[in-house]
Amino acid sequence: MVKPAVGYLEGLRRLADRYGFVLIFDEVKTGFRHGVGGYSRIAGVMPDLAVYGKALANGYPIAALGGKKELMDWFVHPELSKRVLLAGTYNAHPVPTAAAIATIERLLMNDGEVYRHVESLGQKMQEGLEKILRTLGVEAVVARQGSAFCIYFMDHCPKDWHDLAGHHDFGFDEQMRRKLIELGVYFFPVAAKQCSISFAHTTEDIDATLEQIKNQLSEMLR
Repeated sequence: MVKPAVGYLEGLRRLADRYGFVLIFDEVKTGFRHGVGGYSRIAGVMPDLAVYGKALANGYPIAALGGKKELMDWFVHPELSKRVLLAGTYNAHPVPTAAAIATIERLLMNDGEVYRHVESLGQKMQEGLEKILRTLGVEAVVARQGSAFCIYFMDHCPKDWHDLAGHHDFGFDEQMRRKLIELGVYFFPVAAKQCSISFAHTTEDIDATLEQIKNQLSEMLR
């Protein structure tokens, strides 16, 4: 989980405006996970086009493209010779489309109840993990955005993949994840892979997860 450096997205927006290129945000991982406006709204930077993935439909297979009217109009241009092709085998399939509508309606209910809940759990998880790491003297940091988080066994949050590859303890990370799975806590068994909290999770789930992580790290450090 590598967040953009301060000013990076704003700089891209300024360059796009200055030189006239189309700014596209890949929100497949971030769109609808942290807010219906995607990460662009969180960052306060509006792209020209954005692409979204399965979070739009709560896991159902779906993808979406959205953007400024002057760009989207090319897909329905009245002159066929100027129309841009937007093709897909399952375009507008009724099942994931219905799931997307239901998901968005739920996300908008009660003034963002879902996002408040998962943000609260995410914060609890981050604070709990950081306390465990400090107490045990483990060199690691916790990166988080809303309900998504990752523990990096290095002394700083990674700036890019090269930084991560050169400093993260991949072996220790994978060992911890596999041990946690054996204990009933599913951390995807690939080092440096993001973990996610859902609306179905509770504070009790977070407490139980933190307890198992503390016990497992203590065992690994002996």
